[in-house]
Amino acid sequence: MCIMSAAAESVQQATSIFRPWDEKGPDRVHGATGSQAETVQPPKTEDSSQSPVPTPSPLSLPSTADLYAELSRADLARLGLVCPADLARLRARKQRPKKYRCPHCNVAFSNNGQLRGHIRIHTGERPFQCPHEGCGKAFTRNEELTRHRRIHSGVRPFPCATCGKRFGRKDHLKKHARTHQKALQQAAAHHSLAAAAAAFFPPALLLPSTAFFAPQPPFPFC
Repeated sequence: MCIMSAAAESVQQATSIFRPWDEKGPDRVHGATGSQAETVQPPKTEDSSQSPVPTPSPLSLPSTADLYAELSRADLARLGLVCPADLARLRARKQRPKKYRCPHCNVAFSNNGQLRGHIRIHTGERPFQCPHEGCGKAFTRNEELTRHRRIHSGVRPFPCATCGKRFGRKDHLKKHARTHQKALQQAAAHHSLAAAAAAFFPPALLLPSTAFFAPQPPFPFC
């Protein structure tokens, strides 16, 4: 009997050590009591007096339209851009009625001069000839001759208001100005992302220490 009682006591001790949930004491069933119950603290709640972290609204971030509103017309011209008011006038000018129609291909134009220049394409007439010696090229319109003569003279009458680069043709200047416009849009997008990141992340994450990224000397091997 002594051996059996000792074995049973050993099994009970092992169960209490490795499987404490099998014990059916009142403390196990109904929870800890006494000193253990006193150590249980209620979960801490946040102080309601502290104001929550403000989240930026997408409407509060600067946009390209805001940059357009802040820049003057001279600044827009320096960047090779057009203000919205001038752009509306240009669009209205482009929407003028096309009353002059070609009798050969039925293409319509807004003025008679454009129609006459277009008809020369069908007739093959080239009344505007280059006066430069040894050239002899002829064109259907006077504007084409004027543009061609800049090749011989080297005149570039269309300067970029942003970088000062000059061009012999106005369409080339407009194409070049789009590069500055794209850079302005990228700067506006970067500014918006930076403002959003500054509202959500602490400055330590946005501006890491330069010492961390500084190149370290090689480790000595001897």
